[in-house]
Amino acid sequence: MAPRSITEDPDLRLLVDGRIIRPQVRSGLIYRFEVAAVSEARIVSRSVIPAAMDPSMQDVRRLGIGLIALQFRSANLDIVVPADDPALTDGYYPPEDRHRWTNGRAAIPTALLACFPAGFSLEIHVTPPQLRYPLI
Repeated sequence: MAPRSITEDPDLRLLVDGRIIRPQVRSGLIYRFEVAAVSEARIVSRSVIPAAMDPSMQDVRRLGIGLIALQFRSANLDIVVPADDPALTDGYYPPEDRHRWTNGRAAIPTALLACFPAGFSLEIHVTPPQLRYPLI
């Protein structure tokens, strides 16, 4: 079997009302997106099952990114959602230390989106690279 091509780049993006939005800025471990008014959004990334990449690993979860926080901003409102926020359920694993893993398709709670009817800037704060993702 030929070796797999791998990357540490999670290819982080948003799926917003059915269309992909790429980050406008990436500064270290922070990805910033500009989002118009939206009814549904997901944080999408590459994902991997660690045990499938390295048989010595025990983790059989499909892991996307290590999320530290989400920061939503508009002219009138600034909301920081830490990794341990109980609203983060669909596509998120339970919190670990100061982060929580996504499964590669994590929903942004609609209640948060509703706070920004005219759109918002979103910063996604992630952990340093811990995974290697296969290039398919």
